[in-house]
Amino acid sequence: MLKGFTLVELLVVISIMALLGVVAYANFKDFAQDQVVNKAIGQIQTAFRLAQANATSGVTCLDLGGADWSVQIRTDGTNVDLICGSSNSVVQTTILENVEVDSVGGSACAPGSTSALPLTVTYSKLSGTVKIDGSDNCIDNSATVSVNFKNLKTSNTKTFTISKGGAINVQ
Repeated sequence: MLKGFTLVELLVVISIMALLGVVAYANFKDFAQDQVVNKAIGQIQTAFRLAQANATSGVTCLDLGGADWSVQIRTDGTNVDLICGSSNSVVQTTILENVEVDSVGGSACAPGSTSALPLTVTYSKLSGTVKIDGSDNCIDNSATVSVNFKNLKTSNTKTFTISKGGAINVQ
């Protein structure tokens, strides 16, 4: 008697492997799209932390001595500027790829309401106090502001929260 596998056995094994490959590919694709939003939030978080650190440590800008540092999310929702001093010198611009700001809301705003961009968060020199300026008074008066980022391909969202106490959180 010959030893080996029959054609039916080989086809069953190949079918199972193909099915597992399709499932793995679909899950990897979703994971990769989630990482797009995580990367964008990481870039934004880096800009906010850098502005906060520069302001509290008195980093100079344009020979002005210690300066206020700001982060501004522009009206297009895909560009974020790191700004130095009262002259509004843009030190760095981060362009979000495949992600945009979906909405901005504040703790002093009506539930469910959103505000338009731009959103500017300023860290005062040496003291590090935070001033939040939005296009709406409810944003300006809010203790915390939530920024929702949306993946342009999958519409998945993540929330980034900034407080006047200086805390930056991602949910």
